[in-house]
Order: sequence, then structure tokens, then C-alpha cells
Amino acid sequence: WPDEVKRHPPYTWSYSLHFIDIMDDPPKACGYLRDRDCPKGQCILGAVSNYTNQLACSTQQDRPRDEAVKFLVHFLGDLAQPLH
Repeated sequence: WPDEVKRHPPYTWSYSLHFIDIMDDPPKACGYLRDRDCPKGQCILGAVSNYTNQLACSTQQDRPRDEAVKFLVHFLGDLAQPLH
């Protein structure tokens, strides 16, 4: 579901959440810097954190929680894939 909706309104905002582009310089320097590589949480690591927090919130409404589960499960699968 998340791969299909990322191209269509109202979910185009989610496109950048499917991956992370780490701007390091291997072999000289390797590493993830949140401010540089995931500004404003707009990457897969920020998405996993955000949706985990949404699901942990007991006052969250059902519809946002349903979408949070869909996104979180998808992004956890994406993390196991090369080039994500």
C-alpha cells in the first residue's frame, strides 16, 4: 500500500520516507548524521520513529493508527532491502 500511495495525492508527502540518502564519503568517512541525512525526520529512519510513537500513543484515533501500522510494517521491510 505505501508504495502505491506515495505517488498520489494526498500521500505524495510520504515519498521521501521510503529511503535514506547518507551523504558520507567512504572509505574516508562513514556514518549517519541525522541533521544532514534525515532533515526534519523526512527519511525512513524518521518515519519508523514517528509511526512507532504514534502507535505507542494510547489517545491516537483509529484511522491514523491503522495507517501508522501500514506504513511502519512497510518501512521495516524496506530497511532490510539493499539501497534503502
